Amino acid sequence: MTNSVTNRQLFFIIIISTVGLSAVVMPKIMSEAAGTGAWLSLLIAAVFFVADVLLIIHLGCLYRGKGLAEYSELLVGKAVSRIFCGIYLIYFFIFLAFFVRCAADIIQAEILYKTPVWATMLLIMSVSLYAASKGLTNLGRILEYLGLIVLITGFILQIIAFTQGNPLNNLPLIDPAEISRYIRAVPSAIFVFLGFEVITVIPLSRRNGSQALLTAGIAVLVACTFFIVQLEGCYSILSINDMVNYDYPVLTAIRRLDIAALQFAKRLDLFFIMGWLTSIFCTTSLIMFASAAYAKKLISKLTGITPMLAIGAAAYATGLLIPNAEDVLLVFNRFTTYTGLLPAFVIPFVLWVAHLFRSRGST
Repeated sequence: MTNSVTNRQLFFIIIISTVGLSAVVMPKIMSEAAGTGAWLSLLIAAVFFVADVLLIIHLGCLYRGKGLAEYSELLVGKAVSRIFCGIYLIYFFIFLAFFVRCAADIIQAEILYKTPVWATMLLIMSVSLYAASKGLTNLGRILEYLGLIVLITGFILQIIAFTQGNPLNNLPLIDPAEISRYIRAVPSAIFVFLGFEVITVIPLSRRNGSQALLTAGIAVLVACTFFIVQLEGCYSILSINDMVNYDYPVLTAIRRLDIAALQFAKRLDLFFIMGWLTSIFCTTSLIMFASAAYAKKLISKLTGITPMLAIGAAAYATGLLIPNAEDVLLVFNRFTTYTGLLPAFVIPFVLWVAHLFRSRGST
């Protein structure tokens, strides 16, 4: 089947699209929102997003061989389906523009100090466009290996950070007086988990089977575990009071590691940076592919890589036009927090309800 993926590839697509940008920005966002109890806020959010991902995969299993754009026509009609596709296209386009701009800003601030943002954005867009043009199946094959490298590297570095730091900095794990704060911080985790909406363009086949549901649920839980381990590693090295002084505390924490047995690799942050850059390129490729898929559905005359070129060029120009780099991440955070649930949950839920009515009507 064209653009089909295996369950293993689906697993890494969900993880990489989730942890892409969040791997660097999550610790500061969650530490400010919930303090040392942020792990609980992440866990609560993960339970919701597990149900969310399972809902999307369940619909895919019901309508095998079709993505959301195809089976939505069967459930709500062509007109409403086109509206849904338009929402996804606009959402992914804005997501792409802000995502690449934020990544370029972080790269300039922490890695390539003298490289202009426009050059970094152009590189990310060009490489990602080439990868996306090869199709979802080939992207899945790449992610199957790169995703494993990203996960292993991230877990090892954060576990090392936790063991090298002061465990007392991680306390209290739960403060009963702060329970309401932990709950109020759950919406802050929306930005952290979003990105997995790209799975709406994946047509599931018979070989995925019901195992796809288990695979997708585990993927979200693994991503949540990755975030929690990363967060606790940062707390251990920097402490909650020190973390607020850094825009990207995870990089600061890793740069403070000094392990005598690893003198051959003193710059441990380079390993993290390579893994993070890999996830950035992969996530950008997935978003670009998803955007083009919905564009082709709306305009049937679009073929080949034409929609990818148009969307990539427009997103690149939009990212450059954002005037204040300091506000980019904040605006991106607010955008996904307030509008991200529409394509991630509301539309799939509406389609699921439509499926229930359709099933009852046919019996």
